Amino acid sequence: MTDAHLTMTRRTGRRLLQLLSAVLVLGLSSCYIPDSFLAEFRISKGGGAAIDYNGDLVWIPLALDIADSKVSRDEAAEKSQILLKDLGRDGGFKELKQTGDARFRVSYHREGCMPDPYLYSFVRRNAQIMSVHVKDRILTVRGSQFRPSDAARMMAKGVPMRGEFRVVTDAKVTNHNSRDVRAFGPYTVYVWKIENPLSPSPRLSMEIDPTVCIRENSKP
Repeated sequence: MTDAHLTMTRRTGRRLLQLLSAVLVLGLSSCYIPDSFLAEFRISKGGGAAIDYNGDLVWIPLALDIADSKVSRDEAAEKSQILLKDLGRDGGFKELKQTGDARFRVSYHREGCMPDPYLYSFVRRNAQIMSVHVKDRILTVRGSQFRPSDAARMMAKGVPMRGEFRVVTDAKVTNHNSRDVRAFGPYTVYVWKIENPLSPSPRLSMEIDPTVCIRENSKP
């Protein structure tokens, strides 16, 4: 990872700002879950950031209705097409393909400056699997957290949720729950292995100076 990769434009930062949310606990009425995925969030101590997600997104309400035989095959196909078109409205999706009813294979990339205060969510505010919150120069990144009853229901219906989430940074990390921490040159990589919906939700906090990225990208 280079400094250039972490240097973001103010315009992109404003576009990211449109996707924000502070909601951290998800119900199953309106949410995606990740599966067979590799997600990486890169953040410099100067406030420049990028997120990449490669893997599947599964729309849980429809997936559970299919598992419970509450929708016909035609209804499931129609609803999946609507979901596909909805995801396609976000320019962050570089690749987007339906691989099954309620399941989509995606490649996603966004980058920008993270001002203070700041809130960001992926996939979107009412269906997030990751959120970022910046306040008073403390940035906190969290993975989605399901209610135990919802997680148990997903597992009982055979809905998988597997993958790996990483945070890469050169900032001072003040708190995290990763059990796998690696050095990568001047950066530290924090890794979470997600095995099922009951896996611990990733959580990490760090100190950043968001003015650096904004100042660098405001130069003529």
